[in-house]
Amino acid sequence: MIHEPMPFFAFMDQALYGENGYYMTDRPRFGRSGDFYTSVQVSALYGALWGHVALMDSADQDTVSVVELGCGDGGLAAAMLPAMLLSPRLRGRKIEYAGVDLSPVALQRATLRVGTALEGLSGRETVSTVFARTPAALVESTGDRFLGAWVFGNEVLDAIPCDVVRVDRSGLWRLWVAPAKEVPPDAQPGVLAGGARRSYFLAQDRDQAWARELWTHWAPLLDEFAVDEVVGEWSVGMSQWVAGMLVDLRPRTVNFVDYGGLLRDVVGPDRPRGSVRGYRRHELVDNILDTTPDCDITYDVNFEPVQRLLGAHGLRASALQRQGAFLLGLPDVLTVLQTFEQQYPGGVRAASSLFMPGGGLGDRFVVCRAE
Repeated sequence: MIHEPMPFFAFMDQALYGENGYYMTDRPRFGRSGDFYTSVQVSALYGALWGHVALMDSADQDTVSVVELGCGDGGLAAAMLPAMLLSPRLRGRKIEYAGVDLSPVALQRATLRVGTALEGLSGRETVSTVFARTPAALVESTGDRFLGAWVFGNEVLDAIPCDVVRVDRSGLWRLWVAPAKEVPPDAQPGVLAGGARRSYFLAQDRDQAWARELWTHWAPLLDEFAVDEVVGEWSVGMSQWVAGMLVDLRPRTVNFVDYGGLLRDVVGPDRPRGSVRGYRRHELVDNILDTTPDCDITYDVNFEPVQRLLGAHGLRASALQRQGAFLLGLPDVLTVLQTFEQQYPGGVRAASSLFMPGGGLGDRFVVCRAE
């Protein structure tokens, strides 16, 4: 239970990862019986296509080393690894796969699901799998096996707790959450509705490093957009998590797929309340403050801090691309589609939302890559 006033990121952290948090129990989360879909649940073609990317990016390596961040119940790996075994690009090479997820329940499910997907397949003996809660724990248990790996994270960044921040002409404000009776009477109203709990803004001292960085990038938007304030999400935790992963794994290639874009895509006058939202049973939740931990909490990712971190660790970040354009633009993509169609007649058409513009997953998700 959450009893005391706290910044929104702490509230989100407890709601998602606390003892009975949304991601830490055995409730169904994905698919028709859960609360939301990701591209993984739409079609096994998604995993096949990203397996194709992993093989291309690792063409000069005898062992294809893959780390999936936020592996969930193993849906992506259960599609990716069998497709990689069938690909002529594998050419007898070995595959080492590591699934990373903070949820022990997810890791148990992923271990079983991936094992079942690989059972009896030709070449199964060339694939090794391991699961861990964090990149650091993975390195601790496997040594240098996954250093320099090909790293992939599908909708993992938007699950890292964030702050909700308002920048106006007077300064920087941070969203807090408290029981309704404990909200200061003179507090600035927050942007998230509540009943038993309320949200409110408190002025933030800009002397802290994260606040100075945020102000540097956000304050110019006031003049650019000719507005008096902007509201959006800023995740110090995300920056720390990405930086830690880069130090622990020293990856060769990093791929993130998520809602979001550049700063000006996710913060602006068209989003006066920011983008934090909750999902339960595939519907938006009106009041996430009083609904947790029975709903997912997510937000649109500002990839600019992520790209800066990737560059600071020696990787070259490519321009962001929409998921559909990226996947359809892959070399030899027709071969992958034809192979998949032979296995699953009608499967490519059924997976069209992965690529579709105009509101489909192909437009709504962004690919962030760095090598």
